[in-house]
Amino acid sequence: MTVGIRELKNNLSRYLERVKAGDHLEITDRGQVVAMVVPAGVSGEMSSLMKLVREDRASWAGGKPEGAAVPEKAAGKDVSKIVIEDRR
Repeated sequence: MTVGIRELKNNLSRYLERVKAGDHLEITDRGQVVAMVVPAGVSGEMSSLMKLVREDRASWAGGKPEGAAVPEKAAGKDVSKIVIEDRR
């Protein structure tokens, strides 16, 4: 879910309840994503995934993952397992 700074500020409690329920928030400033708010239990895993995005080793448009033509080799949990755990 994407939310602007002003909207988030005006309805912070409502958005935090949604995060507690498992939603992820992309916070925007003038249409540009500047931050993400995720449930506390997944922040470490999410930061690993977002690091790949920042390094241009992966891309994400906020939808369901489609996979890659040449899968990236990485240590740690499989992305598919992280996504499945996130959906629970």
